[in-house]
Amino acid sequence: MSTEIITNNFLAAQTQFRTEPELMFGSIAAGVIAATVWTVSNSPYVLAWVVVAQTIYGVRLWLARRAHAGHDAEPESERGLHAGLIATGLLWGSASVGCLITEGTTWVTGVVIATTTALSILVLGCYNGRRSLVIPFVAAAIAPVAAIGLFKLEKVTIAVAVVSLLFMAVISIVAKYIELLATSLQETKSERDKYLGIAERSEQELKRLQVGYKTSNEKRLQLEHELNEASSNLVITEGKAEALATALQRVTPYDTETGLLNAKKYQNVVDREWARMLRQELPITVIHATIDNFDDYRETYGKIAYEAALRRIAELMRRTGTRPGDVVARLDTNKFALLLPEADHKNGETLADVLRQQIRRLNMPNTNSTLHGTVTASFGVATVIPTSDLTTDDFSGRADDALYEAQFQGGDKVVRFRTMNSIRLEHWDRAIEGDLTADGLVRKLAVLGYDSQQKTLSPGERLADTKIQIDTIDAVVQGKLKVSLEGESRVLSPGDCLFIPKGHVTSIEVVGDKPVICLEGTRG
Repeated sequence: MSTEIITNNFLAAQTQFRTEPELMFGSIAAGVIAATVWTVSNSPYVLAWVVVAQTIYGVRLWLARRAHAGHDAEPESERGLHAGLIATGLLWGSASVGCLITEGTTWVTGVVIATTTALSILVLGCYNGRRSLVIPFVAAAIAPVAAIGLFKLEKVTIAVAVVSLLFMAVISIVAKYIELLATSLQETKSERDKYLGIAERSEQELKRLQVGYKTSNEKRLQLEHELNEASSNLVITEGKAEALATALQRVTPYDTETGLLNAKKYQNVVDREWARMLRQELPITVIHATIDNFDDYRETYGKIAYEAALRRIAELMRRTGTRPGDVVARLDTNKFALLLPEADHKNGETLADVLRQQIRRLNMPNTNSTLHGTVTASFGVATVIPTSDLTTDDFSGRADDALYEAQFQGGDKVVRFRTMNSIRLEHWDRAIEGDLTADGLVRKLAVLGYDSQQKTLSPGERLADTKIQIDTIDAVVQGKLKVSLEGESRVLSPGDCLFIPKGHVTSIEVVGDKPVICLEGTRG
């Protein structure tokens, strides 16, 4: 229910019994003020003013009681309330202005202004701070006083004007908070009534069921007898139930909006494929993708366009991973994953770039993207050969790091996690360590806690892929050596020391036509 509807209903429900206190007090106050002023001034204007006041209050009271008695379809309308309150405000404003202009007795003027102030506070309470009703009354009653006070340019009248303006500001602020509080209370009441209605219907339904249960006792006994006779088939029934539960588990792990696997089921698949690749020592690749600047897409284009965009992108990903074992999942609101067992980094990068281009060719507008203007996606690719020292969390973390880098570059990018960038490399510092020698390099590795063994490799010689079983350093004394790691390569020059953690698969190859003298250091 909207705030506007609640407020209107609240007005209609409340004015019929909150108007009368304001009218009764105002009518009595008008009579008392008129009598008080008459004692100090026998002006016929006083009689005219009190007649007008009683007429206004009488008409408003008659209309309020008529509405309360049910003669009208609705209580006093908001337009009628506006007119009545403005007329009443002008009535009291004229009384205050009359006292100020005629320069009557100071205490009489004070009583009139104080009564007008009290009536303003009463109106604030009677109409629950509704600003559209309170502010017109206060403005009509107080603003003339402030205007006359400023016009006369006397110390007392200026003070009265300043206090009047401050009072109007305070009333406006208080009215705002009272109105908000009243609206909040009405919303709470509506919610309470709704739940009370639900509880009442539930109670009635429960009573109906209880009656039905009592009247069908004989049938229940008959069914219990049949159930006892079928106890011999209980094992078969339980087997069918377990089979049904298994089937449901296979169906429910899918995301309802896209039809892709959800995050929980996807993680189960990752764990299974990781274990298989670990046994077979084969690579596994994962692609993490996110739609660029997609957080505000739903608010901009609506729910239907948002869901349509998700489904189109999900369908593209589903059609892309077509090999047996390939899995596509939705990990989060705006994050997808594509798992590719037995695929190397080249296949992963190629596939991610194909997806990136296909999504852009969908040409779906996205004004939230300041760079592209259409829906685009960023991709992070990671490839590893699983080892016992790596976990699936490490694997997913690499893809997330690459995805973050793709987004940092402005989106619509494919970035592969490069293992070489995360591996430590040290160079020989001639200024500190002196001239490079084999003995000097051996001592350096010893200080770092590595036992070294010298090897000499002939030009063109290549050592095949080897799985590192213990933390290792490849250090070059002479020549140039290319070290390849998970599809990435780095050429080491004399004095370079490359720290390779255990579990990685590496190969080395001599670069150039000169032999290479190198040290292989292992953790002592």
